[in-house]
Amino acid sequence: MKIKITNLPWSKDRRKHMVSQMKSLNLNYEFVDCVIGKDLTDEELNVKCNMEVINEINKKVNWFNKGLIGCTLTNQKILNEFINTEDENICILEDDIILPNNFESLLKEVDEVLIPGDMFLFFCFGWKEIQLKKIPTNTKAIFYEILNPKVISGGSAVVYSKDVAINCLKVNSPIIRTPDCWGDFMEMGALKRLVCVYPLPVDTADFKSTMEISFKAKVVSFLKLNKLPLISWYLKKRRNKFKTSHSNFSIVNE
Repeated sequence: MKIKITNLPWSKDRRKHMVSQMKSLNLNYEFVDCVIGKDLTDEELNVKCNMEVINEINKKVNWFNKGLIGCTLTNQKILNEFINTEDENICILEDDIILPNNFESLLKEVDEVLIPGDMFLFFCFGWKEIQLKKIPTNTKAIFYEILNPKVISGGSAVVYSKDVAINCLKVNSPIIRTPDCWGDFMEMGALKRLVCVYPLPVDTADFKSTMEISFKAKVVSFLKLNKLPLISWYLKKRRNKFKTSHSNFSIVNE
């Protein structure tokens, strides 16, 4: 299974972080330069996105900015290349993750387990408790179906099957959702089953977000306040608190 890693050209610390992991795990991979959202013109946005839908979303949440549109276009660039290959599945990684030592064997098991209509997540978080149902397999890792995909997000380490990639491109062109709106993609018929292994084998590293979604985040970045030890400590603590509070899972026995 091919591995694609998304990376901004100037995020050299993140690239170095991923290269180190890939080499230690002896994995083949390819970096993909991210689409730079802030450079998108209004004309490009109107062609590639349904701005009426996006603007309506932003009336409620105000996070669907150019940065996230750039992320979505990067994802679509990878998927468009993938669907024209003979590969059945593709692994897409963001450049701020921490991989387990058995990642290569996990990829092989994912290849064995995925069926048409499946989308696989190595990492996710939930706004409510995430409900899992065990999938019978002969693999070492224990696979689960995520029963309530509307409550989860997170696309930092995923595997697309070919048909899901085709369907996601179809229902999200022009763009109306970010790539990790899994519940929405399921409702639109792009995927039939969301799958993970548990405990989640992938975590996120302690890098500053490149999205800069909020005004506060932009101010902190511009003034380089995140370089101050106290501010850095506080931001790290806040990120860890978020991950802990959004990582509640329950196993459903049916």
